[in-house]
Amino acid sequence: MKELKKILIKTKREFFLNYFGHNLSKISGYGFDFSHIKEYVYGDELKFLNFKAYAKTNKLFINRFSEEKKLNITIVLLLNGSLNYEDKKDIAKNLLFSLSYIALLAKNSLNVVIFSKELVKFYNNLSIKKMAIVFEDLKKLNAKNEVDFIKLEEFLIRQKKSLIFLIGDFLDYQKFKSAHYKHEIKAIIVRKDSEINLNLKNSQYSIYGYNENKKINLTITRKLKKEYQKKFLNYEQDLNSNFLKDKISYVRVFSKNEVNQKIKELLWI
Repeated sequence: MKELKKILIKTKREFFLNYFGHNLSKISGYGFDFSHIKEYVYGDELKFLNFKAYAKTNKLFINRFSEEKKLNITIVLLLNGSLNYEDKKDIAKNLLFSLSYIALLAKNSLNVVIFSKELVKFYNNLSIKKMAIVFEDLKKLNAKNEVDFIKLEEFLIRQKKSLIFLIGDFLDYQKFKSAHYKHEIKAIIVRKDSEINLNLKNSQYSIYGYNENKKINLTITRKLKKEYQKKFLNYEQDLNSNFLKDKISYVRVFSKNEVNQKIKELLWI
């Protein structure tokens, strides 16, 4: 609980105190849409005067607005084996709770989903008080499988139209066929520099195969390292290209210290 409280306090300090009034509007469904104009009567607020109508008719008119409904927001944590690498799972957890807190303070309707090879958990109409339940549940969950994006898409299509945030490393990503036509989707990609660059002190490299549940020792030559980096960068470029084609905006996060800054960037895209 102390860890969750620390995340929320940090979010409030870094996001709301520094950026309030700029980013909150990007995730808030509350506001007003122009509806129509009406002739001014005594008591109407002068700040809503329509000067274009006055110029044309020489009469005073007032702009009338209709209130927008709150947004439906769904945050999906993609729980796969590679999320166990270094502190990627902790970064993803920080993203989940920071983004949830921001959405709830903006008075939106929030659902949180944990998805792996199938639906793991679904928290409907989450509140700030209930975030502690999600936090405790995450402690018990093991990230060991690949995400089944086909099943995920089927699940998302069944949900009502929403703003969806996907949080994961997307190393097993399968392109959506139609979910992005129904929903607005934003992706937060969790990365570590070391998984891209393979910062090796010698040719021996130990990895833990989270899907195989065993340690694997590898001998990596300079040639193999270059080939790996080339394939990884090609994968990243393909991922970027797929997201752009599907109009899915995205950011990459490399550390917990970047979480709120990257959320801010994503909301401005």
